[in-house]
Amino acid sequence: MTGRSVGWIAAVALLGATPVVAQPSGIELGLDAGLSARLNDPKVTTVAIPAQRFRIGIGAGERVAVEPAIAFNWIKPSGDDGLTTAQAELGLVFHLATDPAKARPYLRPAAGLTRLSAGGDGTTTFDAGVGLGVKVPVRSVTKFAIRLEAGYRHGFKKEADLIPASDNLVLLVGFSFNTR
Repeated sequence: MTGRSVGWIAAVALLGATPVVAQPSGIELGLDAGLSARLNDPKVTTVAIPAQRFRIGIGAGERVAVEPAIAFNWIKPSGDDGLTTAQAELGLVFHLATDPAKARPYLRPAAGLTRLSAGGDGTTTFDAGVGLGVKVPVRSVTKFAIRLEAGYRHGFKKEADLIPASDNLVLLVGFSFNTR
């Protein structure tokens, strides 16, 4: 993966954060473990524990947060060039309740880019999806919460690309730290 590709993916991840950084609604930092099951061929199941991705939720009001997320994976068997994936995602979290001291269900539409490199050759794909979850505060430790989310993601195929379109079910378990 070239430095240019990594820079481009990082810029997309942070794009949504710029207009709302000055908002006084607080920042949430989080790590998510995940399970992803591809529904079409070739079927692939991915489990990432303890962390699949890092996210930053930037409050844009009482019920809305802009949430960029990034992930990076590198697999290198001996004698092979290896496989690298870098992901950047931008989502919006719509809380369906306003009291952060209680469990709050949320809806999270998101879109992102995934850069896949194998043996020096790479391709970038676009995906979009939606998740439905609940954020549960940890009562004994202030500023911490657990997030549980189930969702659907669709990966789009580009012309002349080797990666086929995909439909995926995603389960995330996240740990969040609130700065306010």
